[in-house]
Amino acid sequence: MGDVVFHLADKSMEAGLRAFFRRSNWHTVLECARFEIDPKSDDDIFRVPRYKDGGVWKYAATNLGNHIGRFEHAVVILDEHFDPWPGAAQIRTDIEQNMLAAGWTRERFEVIVIQPMMESWLWTDDASVGAAFGIANFSALRNQWIEHGLWTFGEWKPKPERMKEVTARAMDAGWRMMNDSLFTTAFSEIHKEAVDQCIEPGFTQLRQTLQTWFPPNGGAA
Repeated sequence: MGDVVFHLADKSMEAGLRAFFRRSNWHTVLECARFEIDPKSDDDIFRVPRYKDGGVWKYAATNLGNHIGRFEHAVVILDEHFDPWPGAAQIRTDIEQNMLAAGWTRERFEVIVIQPMMESWLWTDDASVGAAFGIANFSALRNQWIEHGLWTFGEWKPKPERMKEVTARAMDAGWRMMNDSLFTTAFSEIHKEAVDQCIEPGFTQLRQTLQTWFPPNGGAA
């Protein structure tokens, strides 16, 4: 039986997680023990192309039907920000109820709702983010966004309600298109110190869940 399957809502999540788990030190960054995961496997990390956030909200348990007897644990990851925007708590409750009805016991799965969207994991005060966007002087650009009220001084991320706008401006500044390579580059290189500063509730929940399932003193270093 596999250790954990990740069911994701979109290509950016998939690209980011596959890149992250290709790192040799991913367990150190997460502060958990190593577990078995193949970043190239469509069993270990998967999404259903026609089901994005709303589809995962409704059908995650169905999509994971073939995995219940093949993996010890399951992690469902989706954004909070999608129409009709029921809110993180409702999304989590609905998926949990469907998973339980499908036969998953509560200790075997976790539902991660990113608030408000995947860019919350992308943005951090780290050189790898600037490199991903192709921006040479990321600090100077961030200072401009602070002056324009898009980013609060001293914070590690743009204001949540302005995150899409900042992402669009960063792509323009770096002459980059919004594609999966953005997340691949950032997640491949982001430093542990920057990850430690991420306070987005979904990421904190994911990290704590993996530490509980795979405690750092209970597996390989």
